Amino acid sequence: MTASGAREIERKYDVPDAAVLPDLTAAVPGLVADAPHTFELAATYLDTADGGLARARTALRRREGGHDAGWHIKADTPQGRFETQWPLDEPVAPGSPNGAAPAAAEAAAGSESDGSTGLGGLPEAEDAVAIPAAIRTELATRLGLADAVFAPIAVLRTTRTIVTLRDTDGNVRVEIADDTVIAHDVSADITRTWREWEAEFLPLPGATANDEAAEAEANALLGAVEARLAQAGAVTASSHSKIARALGR
Repeated sequence: MTASGAREIERKYDVPDAAVLPDLTAAVPGLVADAPHTFELAATYLDTADGGLARARTALRRREGGHDAGWHIKADTPQGRFETQWPLDEPVAPGSPNGAAPAAAEAAAGSESDGSTGLGGLPEAEDAVAIPAAIRTELATRLGLADAVFAPIAVLRTTRTIVTLRDTDGNVRVEIADDTVIAHDVSADITRTWREWEAEFLPLPGATANDEAAEAEANALLGAVEARLAQAGAVTASSHSKIARALGR
């Protein structure tokens, strides 16, 4: 299947455990807040044994749950952070370095069907996970990692509450996420927990977040949301990403 990709414009915040996500109904003039909804996410982050992706400021993730479940490559560039996504059922190439059975990938990400909030049954650092052929090709093209073997470096369980802000035409322009995260650093065998808020700008249908106009609009919308979140106790996040925080960076 065809991958989808876009630039991310978002702001992340650390918040106290007792913080309450504020009413965002009038946070941005002209936007209306939807009712919050909560769901569970399970994500496995992967890298090579020598940290080839981390050195390239790139993250590879397989995530279940939510509206964007799938395989994701996130890349930090001078132009911003870009995410490319493939569906969970993207086929694995037989005979590839990570050509394990699909069940291996499912075991790495964990099952959401049993309602468990624990982190039992986590993969060991040396357990390779099956990587879809399209993603292997993408990583080979970008980073020359054609024959690399990828294994889990962190497993995250997140309880996420989402509030979306819509314009008068019904387009979602900002998505605010209230995340409670339990993260297991596979190599160090350390579990870390935290709570964070994220506010992400979403361009209009057919538009992108790649030009100066989008950047200006994003700053205006996210700035208004930030003012409301700050009143509720939010401060700029100490870590730029979940995987960095999961690994103690």
